Amino acid sequence: MKKNIIGTIFLAIMAVLVIFFGRQYAARQEEDMLQDSLSAAETGNTSGTDSSTGSQPEKENSADVSSEELITRYEENSGLLSILEEIDYQSLTNDPAMLVYYGDADLSEAQYANMNTFITERINGAVEVEDLTYLDEDTYELYIQETVDSVVASEADVVIYSMPALPDKIRDIGTAETNQYLTSILTALTEELPESEIILKEPTPVLGEMDNLNSRSLDYLNYMEEMNVVAETFGLSVLSTHERFLSLAEAEGIELSTLFDSEGIELNENGQALLQQAVEQALTSTD
Repeated sequence: MKKNIIGTIFLAIMAVLVIFFGRQYAARQEEDMLQDSLSAAETGNTSGTDSSTGSQPEKENSADVSSEELITRYEENSGLLSILEEIDYQSLTNDPAMLVYYGDADLSEAQYANMNTFITERINGAVEVEDLTYLDEDTYELYIQETVDSVVASEADVVIYSMPALPDKIRDIGTAETNQYLTSILTALTEELPESEIILKEPTPVLGEMDNLNSRSLDYLNYMEEMNVVAETFGLSVLSTHERFLSLAEAEGIELSTLFDSEGIELNENGQALLQQAVEQALTSTD
């Protein structure tokens, strides 16, 4: 009887010990699982960082590359550069580079101030801007007045020629004449300034002049297309601001009439903002 009582007490003590140590083991397991979970979460939050420091890896930028290395890169990729990169190359090799605006343009317009700011903030050298524009002058007048001589005399490193498409339409000359006079102008520029970057810029969109035909059944878009043909013949870059402006408006579902004044002549604030997007696209695209 006494042995049975002792055995019962012993079994009871063993049961208590099993329960006690079992709970401790379970608690440790739960703590380990929680720690594993926290570690996994921390690993997920730091993915994409430098494993040695835990910080974001640095991206290479122009500050990490010498001017000589950039020049070499540009020369190795000649023909594949964006217009902005072509200007940057000139700014590095001619620091400061002479940037001349020529053709039908008004540099007091916001688009040109914005374009100059966009360029100067993104190139690695410096540019000096010279205004040799002839507002509202058509291709014939630019040719017959020998205006190209002043551009050659400037020894420009970069020439941005604003296409006088609307003045040509107003003058009512044929596209063949536009081709002839522009060819003469570009021949002079490319022969006299062989190391310079010659760039043609499409005209500012004018809604009220689209489909407004002259006696030859041509609108300014027809003249712009002819000027693009001449640029392609010379292998010159074109700032396709007009084309990109229309493409952006279409892609965003914007009615063109909402981007102009009531007469469809001047761009309103929204139109100017969209044109700036077009300019930036045209400068940075490698298409």
